[in-house]
Amino acid sequence: MVMKSITSSLLLTAVMALSATLLDAAAQDAQVPRSQADIAADLRSDDIDTMLRGMRHLNFPVSEWTPALRSALLYALESEIRRDLEAQAAQIYRWHDEPAMTGLAYRAMVIQDPAAIPSLALVVGELSYARSALVAFGRQALPDVIRVARWESPVLACCPEMAAFEADGSLLTLREMVEHWGLAYFTPEEQAQLKGVVAMYLSPDTPPLPPGGSRVIRGFLLKYAAGVAMALNDTEARGWIEHMATNAEAYSTKTGDPPYGQAHLRRVLVGNPEWPPLPPLSRLFDRYDRMAK
Repeated sequence: MVMKSITSSLLLTAVMALSATLLDAAAQDAQVPRSQADIAADLRSDDIDTMLRGMRHLNFPVSEWTPALRSALLYALESEIRRDLEAQAAQIYRWHDEPAMTGLAYRAMVIQDPAAIPSLALVVGELSYARSALVAFGRQALPDVIRVARWESPVLACCPEMAAFEADGSLLTLREMVEHWGLAYFTPEEQAQLKGVVAMYLSPDTPPLPPGGSRVIRGFLLKYAAGVAMALNDTEARGWIEHMATNAEAYSTKTGDPPYGQAHLRRVLVGNPEWPPLPPLSRLFDRYDRMAK
């Protein structure tokens, strides 16, 4: 028992020492100046450690980024999202996936390039700043956000659990876009598309929701779709919400779950929905500016 304790202690010490060494090496590596061409090549690498090395060097003013570097960043983000989804579909744990994806996504938000919209729409469930960025892009982000809300993204098709999670974030984003820009900002065609999303989740005449996501997530899907309906002043959809909020069978028919989420719908109807906050992009920009100095 004593020998086992000593062995475990030595192993833990070795792991901690190795972790500290890797962190020190990463910090030192980030201080070594490298050309944008080299950084772009790293970002396009299929080797995760090489890609992360490139990401660590993205710490200079956005105004100095070349088009090639912007393109490489977006390539790295798209690739990392796909790797993450494939791993989740195969139930494989990737110890470095979240810091990689998050770091790439935050930098993609900072450069404010519309080419980032398709990738940001795929992480809108995890990253609240992605919602802020998509809202700021306005109508040019609408098609990609709607595609995710309707579970029509081919990238998310491999992982129904994540498709449901990202649909949650996309519905929040649609409501926030309407509230931020105003209903008159959107064309009649765009308003019809938004109402089509609402109908998918709330109308008794549309099919049940696709499989995927926990019953908690699916309950929030209805709540967030109801939020879009209220932002649109959709009187027909309000009737659907009232029906589903009081009719357990209607709720369960739409979700395939027990009617535990009816209370969420009732709170939306009375104007007390408790939406997740939308963080200001300025906070993210300030953070990056401090790092880039």
